[in-house]
Amino acid sequence: MDIRKVIQIDAYIKNETTGSPKNLADKMNISERAVYKYLKFMQEDLHAPIEYSKMKITYYYKSHGGFCFKWVSKYNH
Repeated sequence: MDIRKVIQIDAYIKNETTGSPKNLADKMNISERAVYKYLKFMQEDLHAPIEYSKMKITYYYKSHGGFCFKWVSKYNH
């Protein structure tokens, strides 16, 4: 998994601007199959509460929260 793609998908989901899986694939320049793999990874391995709205035609998070993908130093220098 490319962490940059996870971060990008997360941003689209937070803003509820993913569109359909095909639209998201096009936005990210990846295959629709890859979109499903990333979403599955985010749901199963990262425990993201991702749902899809057929009415809004977008993925969204069922609850509030977020990821933190940056280095945090254990010690302050």
